[in-house]
Amino acid sequence: NLSFRYTMFINKRKKQTGHLFQGRYKAFLIDADSYLLELVRYIHNNPVRANMVEVADAFRWSSHRGYCGYEELPWLTTMWVLRQFAETVDSARLQYRDFIAKGAREGYRADFHRGMTDSRVIGDDLFLETVISEREKLSVASLQAIIETVCLSYGIQLHDLQGHSRARRVSEARGVICWLAQQVASASVTEVAILFKRDISTMSRAAGNIGKKIRDNSNFSEMIEKLLHKTANVS
Repeated sequence: NLSFRYTMFINKRKKQTGHLFQGRYKAFLIDADSYLLELVRYIHNNPVRANMVEVADAFRWSSHRGYCGYEELPWLTTMWVLRQFAETVDSARLQYRDFIAKGAREGYRADFHRGMTDSRVIGDDLFLETVISEREKLSVASLQAIIETVCLSYGIQLHDLQGHSRARRVSEARGVICWLAQQVASASVTEVAILFKRDISTMSRAAGNIGKKIRDNSNFSEMIEKLLHKTANVS
């Protein structure tokens, strides 16, 4: 959502079209009890692993210096992590620095780049099952909100989308829903294809066509931005 809106802003200002960023921002859901501290240590030691610095303290472009108290970063929240070490700030920072230093020679960990079972989740099997269950509930609710919003905008009904109509308005609405579902609801093309009783490749092409039209047509792009705003707020 942020990438999409910022890209539209820049493209309008510079009177251009197309991608602003190559590759999407990736977010991982972390089981804080089991993995967060290890992940913090792993990330802050990335410059050490890359042989850019000898110790994490020496790397200027990292939040690590904020955790250590070397710099004041107003936008960085450090206390949740520091309280895992001690109640007082000074003691917590000493233990935190020692903890980071002990992981300086840790090698590459694939599970911190993709997750072992689900590429977007880092945690054990129980945590994963809980996340999947909650995500499925959220995905269904978000997809329903998207369908209702798009149907209202295009003046059609769900049965029109599930029917055999190849009218441009109906076909475009299917594509818009599929595109929005991937952006807002984290729903797959397969889920939308099954709901609309369509071939997966057909729905994938439809969503791709919407993405192209967004880049090439400023009026259409503005309409999609409004739909994105409405569905993001509802979901």
